[in-house]
Amino acid sequence: MQRKYAHDSSHNYIIRCAYSAPKHLKHMLTLTEHYLSLALFTYIFSCLTFAAVRWFHACRPYDKWPDYYYPGRKLSVLVFLSALIMLPYALNPADNDAWVLLKGCFMILLPFYCAVLMSKYFGTVKQWNKWKRHAVYLIVTFGLTIAALLIVAIVPGVQTARHRNWLQLLIATEGIVSVLFTIYCLMKIYRWLQEVNDENYSNEDDFPEQFASRMIWMVLFYLVVVWTVVVTDSPVVIAVANVVLAPLNIYLLILVLHPQRKNDYEEAIQEPISTVEAEERGNAPTAATVDAIVNSIRKVVETDRRYLDPHLAMKDVVDRCGFGRTYVSWVFKNKLGGFFHYVNTLRIDYAQQYQKEHPMATLDEVASASGFTNRQSLYRVRKRLGK
Repeated sequence: MQRKYAHDSSHNYIIRCAYSAPKHLKHMLTLTEHYLSLALFTYIFSCLTFAAVRWFHACRPYDKWPDYYYPGRKLSVLVFLSALIMLPYALNPADNDAWVLLKGCFMILLPFYCAVLMSKYFGTVKQWNKWKRHAVYLIVTFGLTIAALLIVAIVPGVQTARHRNWLQLLIATEGIVSVLFTIYCLMKIYRWLQEVNDENYSNEDDFPEQFASRMIWMVLFYLVVVWTVVVTDSPVVIAVANVVLAPLNIYLLILVLHPQRKNDYEEAIQEPISTVEAEERGNAPTAATVDAIVNSIRKVVETDRRYLDPHLAMKDVVDRCGFGRTYVSWVFKNKLGGFFHYVNTLRIDYAQQYQKEHPMATLDEVASASGFTNRQSLYRVRKRLGK
């Protein structure tokens, strides 16, 4: 991007005085460049506000268990603080090297940050850690590229035209990789969301489906903004993007301040534990208690046919069993294969029997009679359970 520098006589004295000044101070900004700078400063300020509030504030009493309620808190602070990398362009939007740095941040870092933050939060909920290995490789690669761009932007005379062409190609390549990684993570989270929506009952993973849906749409909007910037290659467009994304950062801050998982924090920390762990802690249910809970669960779910309720939740079973959630969850996990597996196995078996007794029934009728919301839900559960 070429820029015209002011050389009229009214500026000669200022330019001579600034000749030995740092790179970002050697050019007097035009009115348009002032607006470009202000737009980016607005975005950076919103990021720093997010980081500061996120670090120093956590709603009580949830702050007692930050790893459960705020699994991505520390990482999000680091991510939003990294907006300071864009400062060279904010200080001098007339500098070509600073412009390349800013484009690199938008193309590479923004999609990657979205993917990492979503994977950290929802991956913790679902105990999915596969994303970490890929993220480590990418952050090293992306980090080296951004570091090189930052050095070029703040140190004069270190880049030639040949270097600039190579950097542009590198930014484009890594930008595509970053977007592909983001799409991969989005697809994973979308599948989890579909499972919750289709099954229509809560599960022991406590997946925050409403929050996930909002985040998916927000990340998709980020991707649209990023690639609009890439295609237009315009400082004005990127300034508009900064102004749009700044309030979006504040909205996200408001959204994540309150935990999106269980509201009952005392219940939330009562996670199901293995037999060995329970015995070591001295609070494993006795064999007689386990048998009593199993019989109670079978009566509620099987005898009373509660599994035919498409909105059946573990809480409903716990309330009817007469035992605490900790023990009921423990029995589901260690004796019945898990809440999801147990309930849907009963539904699948019932659907097969119903189909035999009603050969003229449609698949939608079979699904509805068996506790599923529709045939697609029935198909997905069959595939997941291998039935």
